[in-house]
Amino acid sequence: MKGFTLLETVIVAGLGAFTLFILVNFYLNFNSVLGADGGLMNVSKDVRSIVGETEALILPARRVLSSHSFGADTYASDTDTLVLELPSIDSSGVQIFGKYDYAVLYLDGTTAYLRILSDPASSRLSGTKQLATTVNTLALTYDNADFTLVRKVDIDIQTRVVVKEDVLSAHLHQQTYLRNY
Repeated sequence: MKGFTLLETVIVAGLGAFTLFILVNFYLNFNSVLGADGGLMNVSKDVRSIVGETEALILPARRVLSSHSFGADTYASDTDTLVLELPSIDSSGVQIFGKYDYAVLYLDGTTAYLRILSDPASSRLSGTKQLATTVNTLALTYDNADFTLVRKVDIDIQTRVVVKEDVLSAHLHQQTYLRNY
């Protein structure tokens, strides 16, 4: 007599269902890990982007401005906005005497932007750049209430994203001094 008994068929079907359950479980857990890794990379990248870009502008800045007009928009330095006056540079990176570029770091909701207004003689490009989209808090503090006397800017930033009910965040505090003060 050839063939399978009912008991053999039930055992094989049970083992097949168990194997399928294990494979589906691995697949779902692997996707969850990938989602968390992607979210963690985003919040870390956003923190580094804001601090890196801001530090690169604060170091050579001539001064922190209380406010400046960028076309139709005027920005004022405060706890989540930083307005800087930078020496204009030529294509070799040499400062152009008496010419200045202006930069503003500002927050719009959870998105941080960097806007640059360049002097026509400058090699810096004017425009707006999105730095981060996961900003939870951005706190800028200055070592002096009089913006003409500011020599140091403290940046405290926290980014945050929710991935599959997990809250992922990154936090960084940076102090940067104006070299050209």
